[in-house]
Amino acid sequence: MIGVYPALASIVLPRFLKSFAGHHPKARMSIFPAASLRIAELTANKEIDLGLIQMPVVDSAIACDLIFQTECVCVAPLDHAFANDSVIFAPQFEGQEFIALGREDRTRQDIERVLDHAGVAVDYRFETPFADTACALVAQGLGVSIVDPFSAARWAGKLTIRPFSPHLLCHIYMTRNRAQVSSMLQQAFEREFRTALEENMSGGTRLF
Repeated sequence: MIGVYPALASIVLPRFLKSFAGHHPKARMSIFPAASLRIAELTANKEIDLGLIQMPVVDSAIACDLIFQTECVCVAPLDHAFANDSVIFAPQFEGQEFIALGREDRTRQDIERVLDHAGVAVDYRFETPFADTACALVAQGLGVSIVDPFSAARWAGKLTIRPFSPHLLCHIYMTRNRAQVSSMLQQAFEREFRTALEENMSGGTRLF
């Protein structure tokens, strides 16, 4: 069983599995979307074989490796003024109605730090723990947000999606229980998923 945080479960992992299943036609897999901390807990308890999470976890029972990082993006309604710009800068958020991620989300903390440093005040009108929900609220014209590109990719053509400056990194960590021996299939998954993410950034495999 693979535990995966929601932003990856909605588009990135399914796109990767299309290729992976073709290479491993006899593979049988169970996908369990959950919050990162829940995935870490299940990994420690040996209830899942592998976890894909968005934050590092310190637990002696778990190996937690950073396998990928990329930059967050700004999302806004299609008819928003941000659509006229190629890059969105922190001061442009002044006075904007903002869809915030959950307070425990590391990205939320990074966003607040950057906006505070820029002296920018936003109206935190809505808050949600899921970036995909934030995108859905933005699509309804309820504000703007800053989210991971994995979630934003699902809304391509329905939202204005722009790079944000200063850069905010989002991460993918892979977790597994130190006491468990990885199967050949699990080793293949780990290896091929890392490769697919790297190829995505170089213009090869399109995951997001």
